[in-house]
Amino acid sequence: MGTSSKVTTEQIEVGGAVKAKCGKCKKETAHTVLALVDEKPSQVRCTICERDHKFRAPAKPRAPKAPRAAKVNPDVAVWTKLSPKWDSAKAKKYNISTTFAKNDLINHPKFGIGQVQQLLDANKMRVLFETGIKLMVHSR
Repeated sequence: MGTSSKVTTEQIEVGGAVKAKCGKCKKETAHTVLALVDEKPSQVRCTICERDHKFRAPAKPRAPKAPRAAKVNPDVAVWTKLSPKWDSAKAKKYNISTTFAKNDLINHPKFGIGQVQQLLDANKMRVLFETGIKLMVHSR
């Protein structure tokens, strides 16, 4: 016999071993080929659970997904533009019972320094913080 320079693929035959997905084991396991159709396995037996089932080819390895671009919050750009002009020493400490006016600076314990952008009614306001606009309650 001469050596061939071509790479040959493994011939699958009845009684041979193949890797396949097992529905009962819920993973890829070794299987024994029970039947072939057009030289491809059609019926296999799992070597782990001994269950006979239709051949299910193992999953192809997935290519890693490209990282998603971070969503840019347009409010953050506004905050970045306005915040250098603010005097944080003049910011009022946020309290639900305190009354605020438009353009007042607020020092919130969780969100930090923010500016009242809009008064919605007697006790609701929209405040611009570094993380974006938040709906806040006041004057209660």
